Amino acid sequence: MELWESILISLLIAIILPVVFSVFGLFKVLEEKKLPTADTIRTRPPKILSGFFLGFALLVLCGGIAGIIYCSITDSENTTALGVIVISLCVGIFSGLGFFGYAWVRFNYVVADKEGVLAYRLFRKKKYYRYEEIGWFQDTTSLGMMGSLVGYDKNNNKIFAIEALHIGATAVANRLRDHFVKEKSNSIHY
Repeated sequence: MELWESILISLLIAIILPVVFSVFGLFKVLEEKKLPTADTIRTRPPKILSGFFLGFALLVLCGGIAGIIYCSITDSENTTALGVIVISLCVGIFSGLGFFGYAWVRFNYVVADKEGVLAYRLFRKKKYYRYEEIGWFQDTTSLGMMGSLVGYDKNNNKIFAIEALHIGATAVANRLRDHFVKEKSNSIHY
């Protein structure tokens, strides 16, 4: 690879990633405007983010299957076994990452109602926390994709967390403020 190709690829990555993240943020803002003002607030990721992870996983899976079929049909110099093994490993790893990303953003959410917060976690049981049981929370949703909303109990144990990209995260933070749950400063220390 020549120097100009390396520079071009670096510039494309530096341009494309912020654009993709901005699109996710734009869809979050658009979908949050449609959020009903009800007694119960259910957070969820934007549909485009869930679709991105699921689409990535399915694209890698279908492409990998096509690659395996291609290697099996065009058996030049008996390289089929090694090609199939390498393609299978790559497909398994990358499609697994896509499916895990989909499950992570889709099944980690909270539901806030008049009495408290119900936290759903991917690998844990759902648990209900009354507002009196929540010791404090930290709201860094204003940071965009890097932000989050995290709730802690009286012993400073994390009891729920959602990413700032979830639709309704700001409404849940406002609901916590309305019920006088203490808010910790959202300054970030490195």
